Amino acid sequence: MKKIMSFKIRKVYLILSIILFSIQAKAQKTEKFYNYKWKECKIAEAHYYSITQKIDSGYLHKDYFVRGGKLLNSLVCQDSLCKIKNGEVIRFYPNGKLETTGKYKLDKKEGIWLSYHYNGIKKDSAFYKNGYPIGNSLSWYPNGFLQDSICNYPNKGGVRVSWFDNGNPDSLGRFGTNNKKSGKWEYFHKNGKISAIELYSDSKLIDSKFYDENGIVMSSSTKDVAAAFPKGDQAWINYLNNNINRFLPNGFDVVNAEKVTIVANFTIDENGKIENIYIVTPIDDKIDSLVIKAIQRSPQWIPATNHNRKIKQNNRQSLTFGNEN
Repeated sequence: MKKIMSFKIRKVYLILSIILFSIQAKAQKTEKFYNYKWKECKIAEAHYYSITQKIDSGYLHKDYFVRGGKLLNSLVCQDSLCKIKNGEVIRFYPNGKLETTGKYKLDKKEGIWLSYHYNGIKKDSAFYKNGYPIGNSLSWYPNGFLQDSICNYPNKGGVRVSWFDNGNPDSLGRFGTNNKKSGKWEYFHKNGKISAIELYSDSKLIDSKFYDENGIVMSSSTKDVAAAFPKGDQAWINYLNNNINRFLPNGFDVVNAEKVTIVANFTIDENGKIENIYIVTPIDDKIDSLVIKAIQRSPQWIPATNHNRKIKQNNRQSLTFGNEN
């Protein structure tokens, strides 16, 4: 869902456990608080806390989750504003598991970069030179199945092959030296039947042919659309409101702030079912759990379509909780 929505729910309990860092005021060390949109804010509204400190190789920047004080991100920068990343980078999920590790050289990715799904399964593996992936880059689904294999050849273009999470082919095609689609690209339905054959020149579509899930030629393609909740965005808001409200204990309130926002990630699969839910900005164990359960109980969505077939779509949903006026 492209539009990020928010709504208020009555009688919500929250204690923002602000982590107090004992830091002496120094000209070469700065500290800031940020909200869930990474905009600087007051302590009571903060989801993240950042420290930037001068070191021999530049500036060490660290971000922490306010709730629990766990490390979110650590990187070395050339400048105090961290506009030029120049060194090791490591990033963690709220559950403490590793999300990404790699290295920058003058703000461009360099060397091996690895990333992982929330459940700990490897997500991506690539080697970069001067900011561009070189050689074979791989990615995996949260269930461990291979998702993509991309071979990049310097000054020669590249090849991409991808699969659905059941092992059937998803797509295959070539890139030119300018990293744009070139020649024939084939796309498949999740059942393994071809969905589209498309011809490209510099990523411009010049010809196409489409097939339904039984392999029969179609006169035109289905529209490329994002996944949608039945009856629209407002129905999704109403659903979340009702399915969180009715499980809240009576007499709970937000304290230390007028409102607080929680952000959840989830995937809508090719059948419109919800999977792989996790909280990006945790605020309270009870509230986090209620949000996850509400999203898990969601009715079936209308799945996203792309290249004449149904595909997975990743969503990020923000929910704002406030006290009863």
